[in-house]
Amino acid sequence: LDTLWQREMLNHVYRPKFVPISVAGNQRVQALAFVADTTHRQFVGELDVDGRARLVAQGVGQRGRCVDYIRNTLEHMRALGVHDPHLARILDVAVGLESGKKPK
Repeated sequence: LDTLWQREMLNHVYRPKFVPISVAGNQRVQALAFVADTTHRQFVGELDVDGRARLVAQGVGQRGRCVDYIRNTLEHMRALGVHDPHLARILDVAVGLESGKKPK
């Protein structure tokens, strides 16, 4: 948790919050989420899938490329039985942008 906190709270763009989620078997649990502070100067606002994918495709941080972070996140989520088709679509479009392919 310390490592996660240090990574996500570095610029104070997020507000930590416990939120109810459903996990495999429709069980409800509380999860720690880092929710974007819409008043923060780094908050981008609403973007369509292509706009989000462009940011992911160009994003590089201290720990590596954003596309790799998203890919790893999706793999871990799948292992836990959690599926996020929207995030998967953003990754697909971002990878396409990196390779010069047009989004489907």
